[in-house]
Amino acid sequence: MDTETGKNEVHILWMNADPSVAYNMVFMYAGNAVRNKWWDEITVILWGPTQELAVQNQGIREHIKELQNLGVKFSACMTCAIELETKEDLEQMGVEVIRWGKKLTDKIKNKDNIIYV
Repeated sequence: MDTETGKNEVHILWMNADPSVAYNMVFMYAGNAVRNKWWDEITVILWGPTQELAVQNQGIREHIKELQNLGVKFSACMTCAIELETKEDLEQMGVEVIRWGKKLTDKIKNKDNIIYV
């Protein structure tokens, strides 16, 4: 249970920009989790180079859109997005771009459900 929202939710911190990791872990787990209602809310956080992968790879973009249509939320680190110049592209894809540093730190300290990939 997330201590901030009180919801049964999970965050997938997606840091590995290998497309195989995206397809065979991040997207597979998030898709199955939403379809099988394992969590009330699923959020994938794009961190660092995964943002570049998401905006540059058509297949990745299509999978993100599919999962968004199923109800998976996608969010991205604002600082990374500014430094990597991906902010506008991510926002056009419907990815929330926010400052995650403090929020992620609080979630870690509160032992909220986070999967690190």
